[in-house]
Amino acid sequence: MLITGSHVVRAGSPITELGQVDRKKQTMVVGKGNEYNLHLSRMLGNATITHTPSSADVVNVFFDGDYDVAAGVTQQLEIDKRRHTELQMLDAPYMTIRQAMGLPKTRGPETAAFLTSFVEDLKQADFISDAISKHRVDGATVAPPEYS
Repeated sequence: MLITGSHVVRAGSPITELGQVDRKKQTMVVGKGNEYNLHLSRMLGNATITHTPSSADVVNVFFDGDYDVAAGVTQQLEIDKRRHTELQMLDAPYMTIRQAMGLPKTRGPETAAFLTSFVEDLKQADFISDAISKHRVDGATVAPPEYS
């Protein structure tokens, strides 16, 4: 499964696309200690990042303060957008996280091949896409075969 990280801004913000996010004097809110925070901390050179205790707190902190952008997992931001209709999501995600299954290398190549085949079978049988739909996971997609 692929999960994306996105940005939201207030309606009417001059920030309308991904390339406008990393500018001097702009401030961004992101959850502390997650992959999104690590990625943004490495990639941004101009915007200032403020951390929240968790991803679920990002939009509340964004509205409580004077911030330009909020960043996080697209699914959480989609939920927040339903509660705060004045949020606008930027069209392009800033990152894609590959969700996966794994096992220790000590299990051997045969077991790894079996796991790969098992996951591909689940994807081909629409098990993963059905689970995404059933649980209403906005923003997640089934990974293509090359992501096995």
